[in-house]
Formats: sequence, C-alpha cells, structure tokens
Amino acid sequence: MDVSRIICGKLRLNLHLVELAPVVSVAIDTVRPAADAKEITIKSHSEVGVVIGDANRLQQIVWNLLSNAVQFTPKRGKF
Repeated sequence: MDVSRIICGKLRLNLHLVELAPVVSVAIDTVRPAADAKEITIKSHSEVGVVIGDANRLQQIVWNLLSNAVQFTPKRGKF
C-alpha cells in the first residue's frame, strides 16, 4: 500500500532531525522476544548519528530489517 502511495506521490513524510540510536533501540526491543525464542544474539553499536527523515518511517524500516534478520537467521545465530 505504501509503495502505491509513493508512486502516486501521495505519501507524506514528516521530515526532521532524527537520532537513530533510539529508533534502532526500540526496533531491537520489539524483535527481541522472537530473537530470544531462536536464541539469536543481536549486537548493536551506539555509533549511529542523526539523519533528516521521518522517525516513524525510519522505525518501520529498521523493524522490517530486524524482523527479516530474525526470520532468516538460523537458531543460535548472530547479527
């Protein structure tokens, strides 16, 4: 659905400075139960910075990436 809104130019982004560390932290907290169930280790680095973007969309992107990583990482894996 978002892709069609992007193509039609109807997707509105709320752009402002966004600290990436909290965005990544919340996304990790969200997928942690699934990662724990598969005994997957998640490592993150706090050396992320600030970007101009839509905080909600960025969180959605990071969450999707982490969810896919958990889904396709074998049991006891790391990422």
